[in-house]
Amino acid sequence: MDHSRYETNRQVKVVLTQHGVNLSIVDYSCIGGTVYLTGIVQKVTGDEFTPLGINELAMDISRLHSVRNIQFNLDNWSLTRGWGSSSWEIKHRKFRPEPLSLTIPPEQGAVSTDATFEIKREENISDVLKDINKKKKEDG
Repeated sequence: MDHSRYETNRQVKVVLTQHGVNLSIVDYSCIGGTVYLTGIVQKVTGDEFTPLGINELAMDISRLHSVRNIQFNLDNWSLTRGWGSSSWEIKHRKFRPEPLSLTIPPEQGAVSTDATFEIKREENISDVLKDINKKKKEDG
């Protein structure tokens, strides 16, 4: 029986949860039998996995019925598989999130990074793009 993409995604989520993966910082999707994992694979507790733990996670995902391949694009782990090999080469990467960069004109003082934005009305994207182009020309 062929599983739907949605069923495979559900099964991947179950495996990630069983391994204690923080689902808020990793994205997963199955397309055509290939599972794509992107983002950060880290435990819910904030602890890092060991290479053995990452290997077990990859093996459990690969054992799912409709999974033929896994593609990893992780910020904190590098997983590569040799040609024709069933084992993974796993390397931990030091991940540092990109720092927020604020350009503050000299005439301004300190700027707070805390902000609340309230959307008061829905706008058409073409109107927003026109406003941006108009502002660029004015600042120009």
